[in-house]
Amino acid sequence: MKKYKLFTLVLGFCISIGVTSCKDEEIIIPAPLEIIGKEGTLSHALTTLRAQSNHQMLFAAQAGITFDSQSKRIPENSISAINNVAQLGIDIVEIDVRTTQDGVLVLMKDETIDRTTTGSGRLKDLTYSQLQQYYLETKAGDVSSQKVPTLEEALTEGAGRVWFKIDLTNEAIDFSAVNRLVKQAGVESDVLYDVAGDINKAKIIYELNPAALVQLQANNSNEVANFISLPETRSSVLTIKLATGSNLYMDVNRANCIAATNITGDIDNKVLNNANYADINNLRNKEAHILETEIADLLISYYAADRFSVNKN
Repeated sequence: MKKYKLFTLVLGFCISIGVTSCKDEEIIIPAPLEIIGKEGTLSHALTTLRAQSNHQMLFAAQAGITFDSQSKRIPENSISAINNVAQLGIDIVEIDVRTTQDGVLVLMKDETIDRTTTGSGRLKDLTYSQLQQYYLETKAGDVSSQKVPTLEEALTEGAGRVWFKIDLTNEAIDFSAVNRLVKQAGVESDVLYDVAGDINKAKIIYELNPAALVQLQANNSNEVANFISLPETRSSVLTIKLATGSNLYMDVNRANCIAATNITGDIDNKVLNNANYADINNLRNKEAHILETEIADLLISYYAADRFSVNKN
């Protein structure tokens, strides 16, 4: 594929010093991204979405939580949560990955298992066999019949039905083991890796798979400039996560990157309690492309006209 310079020195300087506009004759706009990946894959969807630049969005269910799953008493980060997200037609399921004492990659958001299971203690102090003694609980505290799933089980269950965002921000993870399981499940083009703002983690992932989809979190214009100037990102499309109130969405979009944000909490609650969609409308207008939420099932219905058209194979 052709190699493009995603970021010129002049534009990089403008962003790094926080300037939102430069003289027109000095700006060199990056060449359009080539469409990457087979149709129906996340890789293809993200590059297509970025190229279109028409305020369309994808929705991600945080930890597999949806408005529907809470009424059905489905635990977060569970096999049933992944199934539910797929059945509802939600684009992406976000899952959190940690490691047991004996090196098994499992789905777990917290450092301890206290909040989400019938057990207690730090996950890294428990073997996988010990972990299987306990059952997952819902947010309301209801005990389910499900156990903590492995990453392998989760990927196998969702392959071809839903795209994944794998949160690798919680602890030191064996990225080669994650990559092996992703490849084994045949979902290399359907996984977005969240590494927060850790460039070193991003580089390790790119070394394992140059075409990997990576999400980095930026808090200021200098970080945006640093991320989009990484040579490793030129074989793929980079996703940059921003705060909902950030003024950096234009910088991210101009650099042919995907802008993502998390609206759980206040913005989700405004929709649930007051049917107030103003903040989401604002994010749509700023071209936030991926919205992570706990009410994705409600939002894909409300924003049907603004939702990116997806045909998973």
